[in-house]
This record gives sequence, C-alpha cells and structure tokens, in this order.
Amino acid sequence: MKAWGPALAGAGAVLSLAALLQAAIALGWVSRFAVAPPSEVIAAFPSLIASEGLATAFLATFGSTFAAAAIAASIGIPLGYLLYRFRKLDRAWESWIAALFSAPMVLLYPVFLVIFGRSALVGIAMGAVVASIPVALKTRRASSG
Repeated sequence: MKAWGPALAGAGAVLSLAALLQAAIALGWVSRFAVAPPSEVIAAFPSLIASEGLATAFLATFGSTFAAAAIAASIGIPLGYLLYRFRKLDRAWESWIAALFSAPMVLLYPVFLVIFGRSALVGIAMGAVVASIPVALKTRRASSG
C-alpha cells in the first residue's frame, strides 16, 4: 500500500485544488471568463473525445514526442560516448557544446518551418535538436562514472 501513497497524495492535491478553484469561481473571486470551472471542463470531455478527435490528437502528439526522443537518443548517446571515450575530442568540442547548450534553440523554429513546412516534422526536429545536447552531456558524464 505504501507504493500508492505518493500517487494518492498527488491525486488528492489535484482534486483539492480543483475544488478550491470551483469554489472561487462560484463565489465570484475568479472570473469564469478567465478560467473555466473544473466541473464544466470535466463535463466537456465526452464531447471532445467524440466530436473533436481528442484521442487522435493525443496519439499524434505522443507519436511526435516519441520520435523526437528516439532521434535525440540515437544522436546524443553515441556523441556522449565519443566525448567520454576520446578526451582530445571532448576538450576540442567542450566549449562548442556548452555554447550550443546555452543557445536559444527556439530561433531555429523558422528555419525548420522553411525546411519541413507546416507539419509534425517541425516539432519532431525541434524536439530532437533541443534534446540531443543534454542527452550527449549526460551520457558523457554517466560514462565517466
């Protein structure tokens, strides 16, 4: 039963916050134009699933996220291992990788829009590029012990 403790605590916290928000909206402390009442959000789920294709959109997003993570792992893990294995390569590329890690990668978004058009490939490419660098750095660090 101890394994369920954190999950139950998290679910209880979410339900408590939803109840507080519902009460704040009912009392007029929070405008219902700014935040939808949680009861209305829950009531809208069946129609979202049936008419809006929520399940299809969820699966498409999950697939894109999985593809981006798989690409990032397939680039970052070998790169991190090479940096660990060959110290000269690590020293030569260390400052470049640090610069890439701190660079605002969101600025690549327009470039990917031009390359891939308005498709799911833009999100996959952005996710893969952004995640590859931390994966490589963590792999390098983990390989060293």
